[in-house]
Amino acid sequence: MTGLLVLVTGFGAASLVALLAWTLLSSVRDLREEDAMLAASADDQQMEGGPCAS
Repeated sequence: MTGLLVLVTGFGAASLVALLAWTLLSSVRDLREEDAMLAASADDQQMEGGPCAS
């Protein structure tokens, strides 16, 4: 019975760590995509002579 409890607890802890890691990686990926879109937008505005142009 104790072995089963340890197994279930270990599986739960591993699942929680995996979920937290996946969430962190997903957030980092989303931030990188957003940065790339903002950089592309700024480049487009500079080429068009928009408000970001120097």
